[in-house]
Amino acid sequence: SSLSKRPILLIGDVGVGKTTFIDNLLVVEAPQVFEKSMTFKIDLGSKAIVALDVRQAVIRLIQEQLLHNYKIDINGDDFVRHAYFVELEAFKKSVAVKRLYEVDNSKAIEKEIEFLTSKISDEVTHIKKSLEYICKNQQKQIIVFIDNCDQRNDQDQETAFLIAHEFA
Repeated sequence: SSLSKRPILLIGDVGVGKTTFIDNLLVVEAPQVFEKSMTFKIDLGSKAIVALDVRQAVIRLIQEQLLHNYKIDINGDDFVRHAYFVELEAFKKSVAVKRLYEVDNSKAIEKEIEFLTSKISDEVTHIKKSLEYICKNQQKQIIVFIDNCDQRNDQDQETAFLIAHEFA
């Protein structure tokens, strides 16, 4: 648990078995540990991902895996309203909309939608907020494996490390 909020860097030459080690860890050596977590594997060596910016690739792949592996749509109305509940309640009491509910409820709801849309438009902050909400709500640890980063240039490798640190 002392390492739960720190990135772990697994280093080795190309082809020495880092991916095999991770797969073995997930499936054979410690599946009971990973049952209590939400695990994401980000393959930066995939042909479809190589052309993308590393930050965008990580965000896209986490969103896809949340949807496909865990059936969580972080852009769905219910999810967004729950994840941003505290902020939304404060917004509803703000000068911008509190009285609007009394005179034009549909206009107030439009303002809510604009507010929540602005929250999800910042993809990095939104994915972090979503993972925090999921972690707290489902009491699961989030584990992200960023694999095949060694197949990218030095700048991409540094960006991937900074992303890992930022998520931690």
